[in-house]
Amino acid sequence: MATTISIPIGGMTCAVCAQRIEKTLLKLSGVIEATVNYASEKAIVSYDRNLTNIDAMRQAIEKLGYQPLSTSLSDSLAADQAYHSQELRRGWIKFAFAVLVTLPLLYLAMVPMLPSAVTLPYPDFLHPNSQPLANALTQLLLCLVAVAIGYRFYIDGFKALIALSPSMDTLIALGTSAALIFSTVNTCAIYLGRHHLVHSLYFEAAATIITLILLGRNLEAMSKGRASEAIKTLMRLAPQTALLLRDEREIETPIDQVEPGDIVLVRPGARIPVDGQIIEGVSAVDESILSGESLPVDKTVGDSVFAATLNTTGSLRFVAEKVGADTALSQIVAAVEEAQGRKAPIARLADRVAGIFVPVVCIIAVLAALAWYLAARFGVIGLPENTDALSFAMNILISVLVIACPCALGLATPVAIMVGTGKGAELGILIRSGEALEKAGNIDTVVLDKTGTVTTGRPTLTEVIPAAGFSRWSKLAEAARTSDILAATSEPKQLATSAACQATATLTLPASREPSQAAAAPSQAAAAPGGQATAVAPNQATTNEPTQATTTTTNLPAIAAACQAITPAPAPPTNSEPNLDSLLLQLVGDDSAMQALVQSDSDMVLSLAASVERDSEHPLAKAVVQAAEEQNLTLWPLQTFVAVPGKGVQANINEFQILVGNALFMQEALVDVSGFSSLIDGLTSEGKTAVYVAVDNELAGILGLADSVKPTAQAAIERLHEKGLQVILMTGDSQRTAQAIGRQLGIETVVAEVLPGDKAAQVAELRNSGQSVAMVGDGINDAPALIESDLGLAIGSGTDIAIESADIVLMRSDPTDVPRAIELSRLTLRAIKQNLFWAFAFNTVAIPIAAGLLYIFGGPLLNPIISALAMSISSLTVMGNALRLKAKRI
Repeated sequence: MATTISIPIGGMTCAVCAQRIEKTLLKLSGVIEATVNYASEKAIVSYDRNLTNIDAMRQAIEKLGYQPLSTSLSDSLAADQAYHSQELRRGWIKFAFAVLVTLPLLYLAMVPMLPSAVTLPYPDFLHPNSQPLANALTQLLLCLVAVAIGYRFYIDGFKALIALSPSMDTLIALGTSAALIFSTVNTCAIYLGRHHLVHSLYFEAAATIITLILLGRNLEAMSKGRASEAIKTLMRLAPQTALLLRDEREIETPIDQVEPGDIVLVRPGARIPVDGQIIEGVSAVDESILSGESLPVDKTVGDSVFAATLNTTGSLRFVAEKVGADTALSQIVAAVEEAQGRKAPIARLADRVAGIFVPVVCIIAVLAALAWYLAARFGVIGLPENTDALSFAMNILISVLVIACPCALGLATPVAIMVGTGKGAELGILIRSGEALEKAGNIDTVVLDKTGTVTTGRPTLTEVIPAAGFSRWSKLAEAARTSDILAATSEPKQLATSAACQATATLTLPASREPSQAAAAPSQAAAAPGGQATAVAPNQATTNEPTQATTTTTNLPAIAAACQAITPAPAPPTNSEPNLDSLLLQLVGDDSAMQALVQSDSDMVLSLAASVERDSEHPLAKAVVQAAEEQNLTLWPLQTFVAVPGKGVQANINEFQILVGNALFMQEALVDVSGFSSLIDGLTSEGKTAVYVAVDNELAGILGLADSVKPTAQAAIERLHEKGLQVILMTGDSQRTAQAIGRQLGIETVVAEVLPGDKAAQVAELRNSGQSVAMVGDGINDAPALIESDLGLAIGSGTDIAIESADIVLMRSDPTDVPRAIELSRLTLRAIKQNLFWAFAFNTVAIPIAAGLLYIFGGPLLNPIISALAMSISSLTVMGNALRLKAKRI
C-alpha cells in the first residue's frame, strides 16, 4: 500500500531545482509519485514502504546539494520556521555586505562615465585616466568580495550544469563569471600597457548582479512566508501545554506528552489543546479557527471539542481522544500543505518550458554574442565610443544570461496555489490539491444533494391540523349525550356538571408526581384524553421520561368542593345540550384557570402524538417530541407501546388506543382519512410529510413535517446562477417533495427518487454529455457520486471521513460556501494565468532587447545591471499578483 509523505526542502532557488529533485526521487526504487513545489519548498512523495524509506529519499536530496528538513508534522512547522528565519537573516546579512562592496565599486566604475557637467569627488590615485591599473585592480578586489558573498550561486549553478540540468543559478554563475573573466583578462592587458581597456571592465556588473539577486531572493522569501501565513497562523494557535487532571491534581504538561485517555481541564478564555469528548461542564466554544463560523457553539457533556478552538464561558473537563498529528487541526494543516505541494495541471506547461528554458537561453546568448561580434568585427554595425567588438559582444552575452532567469515562470503557479489554499483555510474551505482548484474554476454544472446540503437534514414540525370532528372533550360529551339521566331530567346543567365532576374524579398521575402536589395546584391540571385530567406541579407540565402510571381513585379537593357547591339552576330549553366548556369554567372558577386546565385541539393532537412517539427512534418521531417539548405540552405515560416498521406506532393512554403513522397504517386500522386527500396533496406539494394521529380508530388530526431548508440555501443558489452555472437538485426523496424544495430554492432541474448508488450514474451521464460537473454532498452517503464527478465538494465538519471523501471540504456546512469555493478557485486560476502570461511575456520581450534588438534601430543597448534589476522585478511582480488574492473579499 502506498504511503504519502511531505518533505520540506531547503536550498532551492528556482523551478529547475525542483525539477532536479523530482526527477531524482522518481528514480528511486519504490517511489510511485513525486511532486516538488518550488514555492512551498516541499516534496510530496508517494512510495512503497517495502521498497524504500524516508532516509533513502533524504540522502538522495542531500546528494543534489539541498537540505531535507523534518518530515514530522508537529516538528515541521518549528523546523521550517527556524530554518527560513535563519536563512532570511543570513540573506539580509549577505545583502548588506554585498551593498557595502558594490556601492564603492559602482562609484569607481560609473562616475568617470558621467557627463563633464556633472562633477563628483573622485580620488586621483584611482582615476582611470591617470591610474588605469590601480583602478582596475581595486575594482577586481571589490568584485571578488561580492563573488565570495554569492558563492552559492557558483557552487549550485555549476553543479547543475555538470549534471546537465542547468538552473537559474547556472545563468547567474555563467553571466557573472563571463563578466569577471573578461574583465580580469582586460586587467592583465592593462598591466601590459593597453590602458584604454580600463573602459571595458564589467566588474561592477558582476557585483551588482549578485547584489540585486540577493535582494530579490530575500524579498521572494518574505513573499513566500506571507503566502503560507494562513497555515502558520493555524498551527501557532495550538497551545503548547495542557492542564491534565491526575489524582484530582492539576498538572501542566507539554502538549506532546498528552495521551489519549487523559482528563484535560480547560478554563474560560483558554484554547483547547487536543481533540476530545466532554465529560463535565457546559460552555460556548469559538470554533471559527477550524470552521470559519463566527458564532460560538454551545457544548455540553458528550459533545466533541477540537484542538486550537477557544473556550469562552465555562470550565470544561474532557477525555483526550486525538493528540498530535491525529487532531482535526493537524489533519487540516496536513491536507492544506499537501494541496499547496501538489501541482495543478496548468503548472505542467510551465514545468516543461522551465526544463528546456535555461539551455535554450544559453544557446541564444552565445549565438547573439557571436553574431554581434562578427557584425562589429567586419564593420556591419557601428560601435559605441571606447567600445571594441569583444566588449560589445560580452555585454550582449551577460545581459541575455542574466535577464532570462526562469524564476517568474517557476513561481507563477505554485505561489498562487499557496495563497488560494491558504485563503480557503481562513474561510473554512479546505482545498485538497492544486488540481482541485483548477477544476473548480472550470465547473459549469453543480449537482446538489438535498438532505444535509441544502436542507438541515433534521425534520421539523411545521403544522398541526385537528380533524373537524375531534374535540378535546369528545369522550365526555359523548357520555353526557348518551346519559339516560341527562335525557330525562329537567336540570341537565346540574347533572351534566355532576357528570363532569365524576369524569375528573379518577385521575391518572405520573409516578413521579405526588397526589398532594396535584391537590395543591388544581388550576394547573391539564386535560387528558376523554375528559380526564392529569395534575402537574408548577413548572413541571412536561415530562420527557417514560413513567409508570399510578391510577388512584380520589377527588381533587378544589374540584370536589366546586362540584358540591353547585346549586340547581333554572332549566334551559329541553332540546338544548349543555355547553361543556361553560360548565368547566364554572367548575374552575375563572377564565385564566380555565386556559391552564384546557388544551386547544391542536395542542391535544400534538400532545397525544408526542406521548406515543417519544419511545420511537425515527427522525420524524424526534421532531414531534421536540415540538411538544418546546411548547411545554404534557406528555402522557403509556400503558403499551408497539412500533410497526415502515408504518407507525401505536400505544395506550389510559383506556384509549392512540395510533400515529402514515396513510397505510391508518388504512389497515380502518381509520377514515378520505376527507383529508386535498389537504394531504397540499402538504406533499410543499415538500412536507403527513403523519396521521388517531384515537380509538377515529382520526384526531394530521401533523405536517418537513426537512427545513437551510437559511442560506436560497442565497447560495442565486449566487451560483449569477455565475452562469447550471444547478441540479438530486435526491432520493419523492418527486413531489423534491420538486417542492426545488421551487422554493429556484432550482429548475430536479432529479428525484435516486438511490445512492444511482447518483454516480447520473453524474457520469452529465459528464458524458460534455458538462464539467461538481457534486456537493455529505461526503459519506454520496461518496460514489463525489468520486465520479469532476469535482467533489463535501458538506461536513472537518471529520476524517469528510476530508477523505472529496476534493474540497466545506467545513461550515454552509451552502453559500459552494459558490465561494468556486469563486476562490476562479480567482486563483485567473491569477495563475495572469502570472504565466506575464512571465512568458517578460521573457519574450526582454530576451530580444537584451540581445540588442533596440540597438539595431538606433535604440540603447541594455546594460547587464538593468537586466538583473528587471529579472528581480519580474519575480516580485508575479509574487505580488498572487498575494492580491489575500485581500479579495469572497
